[in-house]
Amino acid sequence: MNLFLIRHAKTEKQSISGKDFDRKLAEKGKNQARILNDFIASFDFQAVDIWCSDAERTKQTIAAIDSNFPSENIEFKNELYLASLNEINQLIWNSESDQDLLIIGHNEGLSELASYYAGENIHLKTATFLQITFNADTRKEWSQDLGSIKTLFRPEIE
Repeated sequence: MNLFLIRHAKTEKQSISGKDFDRKLAEKGKNQARILNDFIASFDFQAVDIWCSDAERTKQTIAAIDSNFPSENIEFKNELYLASLNEINQLIWNSESDQDLLIIGHNEGLSELASYYAGENIHLKTATFLQITFNADTRKEWSQDLGSIKTLFRPEIE
């Protein structure tokens, strides 16, 4: 089984509303997302559940890469907005599906989740794509130190 993680692309420092939730992608983030889209085109996401935070920056990130996914597989989850390791794990372990999973979200929760499963310190920078594999049949079997990093990619843009 696979867990794919994508941290949203680079954002503007402040939104017009002043709310963190409303921050949009910066020009650098839009460029990162275009490169990320090309990179993940070689993956097969047909049988993957896709969870995306419903913050503006994650919605803009998935919009830039969604040609790689069946739209019916995408679920926007408010619970992912700035979610902690424990909150994300509860969502994973309580889900009924046992398909591979792609999460598009935020730090520090995503980095903590990656570190927890891979058993090493991982910091996901903006627009980072990480694939963790598990020797498991269900998500309920995913646990600390049981995942292996298979793919790590980040678009490098000045």
